[in-house]
Amino acid sequence: MSSRILIVEDNKSTRRTFSKALQEDGFDTFEAPDGETAIGMVRRLKPHVIIIEMVLPGISGIDTAQVLRLMPVTAKTPVVMLADIQFTPGERNEAQAHVAAVMQKPFAPQALVKQIEEIVKKGKR
Repeated sequence: MSSRILIVEDNKSTRRTFSKALQEDGFDTFEAPDGETAIGMVRRLKPHVIIIEMVLPGISGIDTAQVLRLMPVTAKTPVVMLADIQFTPGERNEAQAHVAAVMQKPFAPQALVKQIEEIVKKGKR
């Protein structure tokens, strides 16, 4: 069974690029354009990993990750936070408190695939 990956990214092109790269590596991907949609999807989807853009319309990526931590279905689901802004030390600490990894944009899609592979491999030990 393939690992289910939820990609929460407001930029449709970026979302599709990440989705395609992960699918080519054998992952099942699902997409959400914002935090509210992602929160609504997780109960039925039960993703193995969630990728969240830090800056989203409506609820922020950090707030979305916090909500997901409070939901029994995703409380232990690894989250990868994507950031296209420079973090202050406080923001980086806050983000890292809620996620498995933080990736600073820009990066090649293969870097994201590698990060997800490592997280999934850790979860299967």
